[in-house]
Amino acid sequence: MKKISILFALFLLGSGMTSCKNPLDRTEEVTFSLPSWPPYECAEFPPLAYWEIRYAGGAQAGCVIRLDAGAKTVSLEAAADRPLAVIAQPISCHGETDTLFFKPAGCIWPHERKLGWESGFAAFVCMRLYSPKGRTSGGAESANNGNTSVKSRADETANGAYLATFNWKKLCDTLAEKSADTERPYDPWKADTEAVCTAIAEHSFGAPLLSMKKTALITISELEQKAKEIGVPQSGGTETSHALFMPQYIPLYRTQRKTGKTLFKKIDITSFLYTIRSIAAVQYRADGIPALAISAVPLYTGEQ
Repeated sequence: MKKISILFALFLLGSGMTSCKNPLDRTEEVTFSLPSWPPYECAEFPPLAYWEIRYAGGAQAGCVIRLDAGAKTVSLEAAADRPLAVIAQPISCHGETDTLFFKPAGCIWPHERKLGWESGFAAFVCMRLYSPKGRTSGGAESANNGNTSVKSRADETANGAYLATFNWKKLCDTLAEKSADTERPYDPWKADTEAVCTAIAEHSFGAPLLSMKKTALITISELEQKAKEIGVPQSGGTETSHALFMPQYIPLYRTQRKTGKTLFKKIDITSFLYTIRSIAAVQYRADGIPALAISAVPLYTGEQ
């Protein structure tokens, strides 16, 4: 009997090593809805080249899934005892250049099955907490065979049991509520991500961590004036010459268009899509005056 038990244990371990899946997991195939593109049916957004789907906490090791621009759903295998964090990264098309500019949409199962822009930050945080190194995709580690892959899956399962105790639904609802306030510009990606992750890990998380303490408001008209002052060259044709100042966090654009104001970080560079083919970088100077620089849209060559 003891020999049979040992053989069975070795079989389970071997199965986990080859498939990167825990055979003891209770699993369920879940279909997630992708966001519509362009967002809010706004024609000012660039065309979508494709989606990159990343996830953590699933029944199988995370990997990057590329989906065509026309895809509406993605199906993943979820483990019943832990949250499954999913993000959908839009790769947009800017003339002949595909780039990763906008922040991803996301959701956390079992609380959501529809990926939304407002939940992208929460899903990203959850994925960071699944890995002590903060990696948000499968990459080389999940492709390795042997002990590294088995240990990675064991760590993810242990982390998942801990993360299942956190109220992810409340976090997502809070972010949605803040983002829906079209009178006050809000962007969760400008919060202190490391502080949020640490607080969740230490069971000390509170809503004040989601505040915009280290940000400042600036009017779009002021940004447009700064662009004129530095003599930004404009290409001919309406596609490249129209100034957008589109933020990376998509819901902020809706508020920005209503209020004429947007957010930038005081201690870092904040990027805007200036035209379809150029990026405006805004940085808070020591004298309290924001500085602006324009550069070409960077080429996205893969995972970063």
